Amino acid sequence: MQSILLYSLVSFAILTGGNVKKSDKSLENQKGWISLFDGKTTKGWHSYGKPTAGEAWKVEDGTIHLDAGKGLSAGDLVTNESFDNFDLKLDWKQAACMGDDWPDLQMIIKAAFSCAPQNGHHEVLSRVDYVTLKKGGEGALREFCDLLLKAKGRYIDLLNDALNEN
Repeated sequence: MQSILLYSLVSFAILTGGNVKKSDKSLENQKGWISLFDGKTTKGWHSYGKPTAGEAWKVEDGTIHLDAGKGLSAGDLVTNESFDNFDLKLDWKQAACMGDDWPDLQMIIKAAFSCAPQNGHHEVLSRVDYVTLKKGGEGALREFCDLLLKAKGRYIDLLNDALNEN
């Protein structure tokens, strides 16, 4: 379950233009903690279903990032190993989110770009950057994902990848 969550969160970071950053050494020095990224290479990571990271994954300034829009192969970036227990930190200024009710308000306020389905609570609708044309449970999340992919110039490439899967 948690490896699926890590995969989902890394995919989420990819969709929103997020990066994987080298952590500080303080956690690594604590018993049982390991760093998933060495700050220099994609060692320990691969594109889903591939033996190595796609060529669009670059390491610069201690960060793994997706060099999108240049026709290079990418795929979802995942760790080589599965983990049962992990801490994942995201920088809110790189995150997009979708919520529809009061429990989502803090996430909506912090995120760089926020969205709600048209049938979300009126307090949420008044605070998001985008309201979907679709209702929750009727395609709103797909609409939001498509919006993000198109904004990042990744929609056509990923659609073509999906059509050409072996």
